[in-house]
Amino acid sequence: MGIAVEEFRAAALAMFGPGWQTRMAKWLRVNPRTVRRWASGEVDVPGYVLNLMHIPFEGLGAESIPEWLFGIAHGTGDREWVIHTRAPRFVAEIADTDDLVEGFSYEIAEGDQFCRFLWLDPEPPRPALDVLLDNADIERQALYQVVLGVNRLGR
Repeated sequence: MGIAVEEFRAAALAMFGPGWQTRMAKWLRVNPRTVRRWASGEVDVPGYVLNLMHIPFEGLGAESIPEWLFGIAHGTGDREWVIHTRAPRFVAEIADTDDLVEGFSYEIAEGDQFCRFLWLDPEPPRPALDVLLDNADIERQALYQVVLGVNRLGR
C-alpha cells in the first residue's frame, strides 16, 4: 500500500523546499520526470524512496504530518522557512524585518517577517490570513522555546 499523493508532496516539500521535484531528482539520481510522475500519482512512489525520506509507507495519514513545519531548507543557505501543510497550504521565508522584500510580507515577533509566499492553495482573504499567520508565529515561538530550553540544558 502506498501513501496518498498529497502526503508525499507535503513531505517532499518539507524536506526539499520550493523546487522540491528537481532537488529530489538530483538527491535520488533519477530523472526529474520520474519524480513528477510520483507527484502526479501517475506512478506509485517506490518503497525505497519512502524509506530514504523516513516515511512509513503503511498507514500514513494526513494527521501524522504536523500542521506547521519550520526549518532551514536544503540548498538555501541559512534561510529559514515555514510550511503550512493543511489548507490553505503555503511555503514562506522567514526573514529579518530589515530585509527589504518585494510583495506581501507579514511582521512577526523578534523583528522577523514572513515573506516570499508560495501559495499551493488559494490565498485566504486578509482577516483569515492574519489569523493564520498569527497562529504560525505562535507555533514558531513555542517551538523555539522548546529548542532553546533543550540547548541551554546541553541535551
